[in-house]
Amino acid sequence: MTLQTWVMTAAPANAEAATAVYCFVFNLAISVGVAAGGLVVDALGLPSVLWRGAGAARAADGAPGAGVRPLNATIAIGRMGRDGPKGLPTGHDEGPGSR
Repeated sequence: MTLQTWVMTAAPANAEAATAVYCFVFNLAISVGVAAGGLVVDALGLPSVLWRGAGAARAADGAPGAGVRPLNATIAIGRMGRDGPKGLPTGHDEGPGSR
């Protein structure tokens, strides 16, 4: 989405042509990736490719930085106070009869 926004701001007068070129390049990249993947599977065989992929995933699991939390989880935890989310009632300090 960011790349498409960049393309639209680069050619605001020719938005339709820019969108057509963007779609062409996007689909071309998919086609090249599929063709390259097919050649790899033909050369190595499907079981070999699957085992190599599993090995790469296993190696990445123990790689430095593999345990990094996603950004949205970090933001959510940053908003949490000791008693729960900041700015929201916790149930024991607000409500009818708490004043």
